[in-house]
Amino acid sequence: MTDLFGHIRPRRSPRVMMHAVDSGLSIRGKSAAHFRCTRCGRDDGWSEIPPTSTALRRGLPCPNCNGAGDAQG
Repeated sequence: MTDLFGHIRPRRSPRVMMHAVDSGLSIRGKSAAHFRCTRCGRDDGWSEIPPTSTALRRGLPCPNCNGAGDAQG
C-alpha cells in the first residue's frame, strides 16, 4: 500500500489481554492480582504486581492467545 509520502507499514495485530478478576495484598504485604483470559480461559492465578502499576486496569498479554504460551488452558 502506498500513501502520499510513500510506503505505509502494515498495522500490528491487536494483543489479547488477560484481565484482573480479583486484586488485593499478598501474604508479604505487596499488591497482587488474579488474572484470567476471557478468550481462551487461561488462569494464571495470583501474581504480584507493582503497587503503582497500570497492569491492573490494562491487563496482561495472554501468552496462549498471542502465540507465546504453552498448551495450558
